[in-house]
Amino acid sequence: MSSFKRKIKEYIPEPLLHTIQKVHWLLSQQKWEKRYSKTIQRLQGSKRPLNVVFFVIEASNWKYDYLYRLFDADSRFNVSVLVCEKMDIADDTLRAGVLKRCITMCQDHGYKVYSSIDEQNGKVFDPQVLQPDIIFYCNPYKIFFRKEYYIDSFPNALICYANYSYEIIPFKWAFNDIMQNLAWRYFCESKGHQALVVQSSPLKGWNTVVSGYPVVDAFMKNKATGKEWKIADRKVKRIIWAPHQSIFDVNMSSQKIGVQFSTFLLYADAMLQLAEKYKGQIQIAFKPHPSLRQNLYVHSEWGHEKTDAYFAQWENGENTCYIMSDYVDSFCSSDALIHDCGSFTAEYLCTHNPCMYLATYMNEKNMNEMGKEAFHSHYIGLNVEDIEHFIVDVVINGKDSMRVKREQFFEENLLPPNGISVAENIINEISKALEI
Repeated sequence: MSSFKRKIKEYIPEPLLHTIQKVHWLLSQQKWEKRYSKTIQRLQGSKRPLNVVFFVIEASNWKYDYLYRLFDADSRFNVSVLVCEKMDIADDTLRAGVLKRCITMCQDHGYKVYSSIDEQNGKVFDPQVLQPDIIFYCNPYKIFFRKEYYIDSFPNALICYANYSYEIIPFKWAFNDIMQNLAWRYFCESKGHQALVVQSSPLKGWNTVVSGYPVVDAFMKNKATGKEWKIADRKVKRIIWAPHQSIFDVNMSSQKIGVQFSTFLLYADAMLQLAEKYKGQIQIAFKPHPSLRQNLYVHSEWGHEKTDAYFAQWENGENTCYIMSDYVDSFCSSDALIHDCGSFTAEYLCTHNPCMYLATYMNEKNMNEMGKEAFHSHYIGLNVEDIEHFIVDVVINGKDSMRVKREQFFEENLLPPNGISVAENIINEISKALEI
């Protein structure tokens, strides 16, 4: 928001401001509904396959494999993935690395993939070349995309949004932004999430459909290979440590954001020490949030050299490893998770394995109802001693008292509706709306 707009807002009474914002959204909805209506009329008369394009910005956001493959197997659609530069990353080398890893992931999966940047000449790819009829955004936030890659630039396409994360935070901005309000279809993870959209948005979730959470399909159909793990012997328990990226402290106060879940600074050394202490009984995989490394680079007590050396310890350890991208296989082949991440609070419950949440002052008061239920399906860690007890008692010795609670959450909040997969729910909705 510009400084001019911020100053204007300071002089407008709050009730009037809310009225202005509501009118703005209602007018925007009318405009977009007219666009979508014209597009639907055009597509209903089309005799060619409809072009479906997934816009993804990083490998860890990709939760749509089964949906892609269902589109790919359907003669009514021509599906592809467009990997977009993550524009909030200032470091050119780091940004290029994120782009390349995502492209490689798509190639490894056998997708038809395009890059937003030509590797040979560095030119920006024109997304209009793909002539998209239906666009799936894997991330909703405008700040991450080039202007020509955001929804405003595609007046002739049906915009779909299915969240890359299982939203556990209660903040309205998570459910009330441009994408959530103006997409043609906003596919919600659960009925509870749909209710939060209705509650948070001035447009009352006019575009929402409860489909289920896309990555659940991947968990339910995964045949775990365990390729990430260094030790094949299943007697050696496999534990994943997944720290969040929100490490902002008083020395980084200008960069504070609304979510500060991370306990990384508390347990960075301890997790390596525990891996060494229980060598022969456990192996630990380090699965950090994709932005953690970037945030450590600018942290006052870390920086590039210390951060790179730390990550190398995980890569090179005898019973440790570092997971960078697709984590579904690693989760499904693991025995337990220790974390402080938002989406994993629900996602890991798809494995039915024990998990520990490393708690901070943020947690329950900064979670929505689904988040709180998922949180209470975990063992709670408040210190290193709690982590060690979890490793020894629950993981190694199998004293798992929380199993029933986890199963209950899975049945009530993660199983897709209608007795079919999430992907089938989504494609059925599109087919019904387009009458194809």
